[in-house]
Amino acid sequence: MRAVDLLGLAAVDTAGRSLGKVHDVRLETGAPPTPDSGEPAFAISALLIGKAGYAHRLGYGRGQMAGPWPLTSFFRRMAKRSIVVPWSDVEEVGTHLISVRVDSREHSAGGEAT
Repeated sequence: MRAVDLLGLAAVDTAGRSLGKVHDVRLETGAPPTPDSGEPAFAISALLIGKAGYAHRLGYGRGQMAGPWPLTSFFRRMAKRSIVVPWSDVEEVGTHLISVRVDSREHSAGGEAT
């Protein structure tokens, strides 16, 4: 599976409720080298799901970014509309749908899913 295959897939929680679409993936180093080239490989560590995944990509989801207060306020509110789901919480990846072990009611305010 390639990470690009996950982008745009709909995600649902354990009860079948929609969480939104996958907008980005987080990668980590440490995967075994690829057999064909021997180059280091990356493994998927988390999925960014929801309407405003780009706010997480910019660092506003974890409070890492600060800037002019209007931008900080705007992007932090946008980050609350998405969640970060660890790859270990992914139950099933289908051709059009991803099922994750996350209750959407617990993450209605957005943020990191644990």
